[in-house]
Amino acid sequence: FGVCRRKLGNTPDADDAFMFYAVTAGKIETGELEFRHVLTDIETLNRWAMEGKLPVTALSLHAYAYVADRYALLPHGASMGRRYGPIVVSQKPLTPEALRRETIAIPGTLTTAYLALKVCIGEFRYAVLPFDQILGAVVDGRYGAGLLIHEGQLTYQDHGLVNSLDLGVWWHDRTGLPLPLGVNAVRRDLAATVLKTLLVAGLLVLPWTISLWAAETWSFAATVALLLIAVFWMEEQDQASAADMAQGIFVRVHAVVMFALWLIVP
Repeated sequence: FGVCRRKLGNTPDADDAFMFYAVTAGKIETGELEFRHVLTDIETLNRWAMEGKLPVTALSLHAYAYVADRYALLPHGASMGRRYGPIVVSQKPLTPEALRRETIAIPGTLTTAYLALKVCIGEFRYAVLPFDQILGAVVDGRYGAGLLIHEGQLTYQDHGLVNSLDLGVWWHDRTGLPLPLGVNAVRRDLAATVLKTLLVAGLLVLPWTISLWAAETWSFAATVALLLIAVFWMEEQDQASAADMAQGIFVRVHAVVMFALWLIVP
């Protein structure tokens, strides 16, 4: 059949590196598919998805609502925060009412972070900046506050800023649930054989990563998770539509992984 080269869009954030390492390093079998990673910020990936530019891409969950007719969710690699998520930082503490009077630097209007902030405080003035420039813009005083995603959530204090609003905590206090942030998706018009290969390769990433951790810690919970994932996969692999298969096992696989992590992580 020859080599089938596909572009795979993901962000330079650390959690994406964790998700895609096994594919990038050739640790799992991808059959006839050869991936070329396209690294760029999440808002660019969101905008590209509106055009159907990449066959496989990371997306903000907010953006997926606009491209669900063109892309199907992959059953692996979602980002969710349990009392953890985007934060709004400023030079001094600001209440939600005060934030509405400021111009807030945001990483994009299709990001889940922007949607969550809008739900939390209502309408506000904003300026769109690349995510890695927001921290500096607030430090320099160009904007009264900044909406941080990725590593900026961990380093803002080193720049003398304060956390005025934690959207992960706000969401959990409001709903009792983790905040869903990012997903991975595959374009629906790909050939069924390519879709199925992508699904198998993607599903192998989680067992490979968990098994690596389990080998170091001899975790019974991780072993159970691997077995359950395999069982769920075998149940679903005979479905006619690969896109339907992705949707059908998405919730099951993540339920298993979240349960395993609940057992594993103190």
